[in-house]
Amino acid sequence: MISIKYVVWTSFLVLAISFYLNRYHNAVTWSYLSKISFGREALRTLNVAFVNYISVNLFGSHSKENLGEILMYPQELKEFNGKGAGGKLFLSILGRIFDVSRGGKFYGPGSHYHFFTGRDASRAFVTGDFSDSGLTDDVSDLDREQLRGLKTWAEFYQKEYKYIGKLVGRYYDSKGYETPYLIQVKELLRGADIEDKEAQKEKLRYPPCNSEWQVDKGSRVWCSKKSGGIERSWVGVPRKLYVAGSSSPRCACIRHPKEISSPGSHEPKIDDPQLEKYPDCSEDSHSCWIKV
Repeated sequence: MISIKYVVWTSFLVLAISFYLNRYHNAVTWSYLSKISFGREALRTLNVAFVNYISVNLFGSHSKENLGEILMYPQELKEFNGKGAGGKLFLSILGRIFDVSRGGKFYGPGSHYHFFTGRDASRAFVTGDFSDSGLTDDVSDLDREQLRGLKTWAEFYQKEYKYIGKLVGRYYDSKGYETPYLIQVKELLRGADIEDKEAQKEKLRYPPCNSEWQVDKGSRVWCSKKSGGIERSWVGVPRKLYVAGSSSPRCACIRHPKEISSPGSHEPKIDDPQLEKYPDCSEDSHSCWIKV
């Protein structure tokens, strides 16, 4: 009967070997193993499968902390485009690699999004530029709205597909640590998140108006208990809202004094200096026509 001590020590030995192969296969290990007759690709497949099997079965995860994370270089990732590496389909976004093989009808050879596989084309997810120059991982000049979209895509792949590991290059170094570039991108994303939260606070404080345009009459803005997607117990009156940093005002629904039950309310008052009544619109009207 095999002793528990034997099983424990064997497990540690297997983990040590698998970790070594996984961490250093891009350097010394592969230079020797690739000379064996059944080839580099088969070895890599065996290595990936072995490391993943150990990490999943012993730790239940593919994360770096659990020794199951894989580091790849761009030239290695290229092999996972459905034409090599056993037909596997990998793509990277913000330096994180995902196995999208089960989405073959979208990412397989000849499919609409095949150009995303075997590379990190983070930029193209939000620019729609699928040319050779557009399929790049450089996102340094994207605006915050585009970065927010990119973050949404990254979250989508994290949720829908299996995470494989990290791509060595722009976002992660050869040891799997974040590069200064990635740290900067994360700072920009945090800034975008803060802006989102502030915008949501403003939207709750100043709910947007409904609006429509008619050829013969022009534009109309009006308030309702659900205008701007903000459900509330009051309707409000339309007012021009001037926000610092914005080139033009937007229409906001402001609770009329007649609708305020508590005199001490901290809600915006219709005489707030940020607000302006629409010309030729009565003080308490819920709807206003805007002349152009």
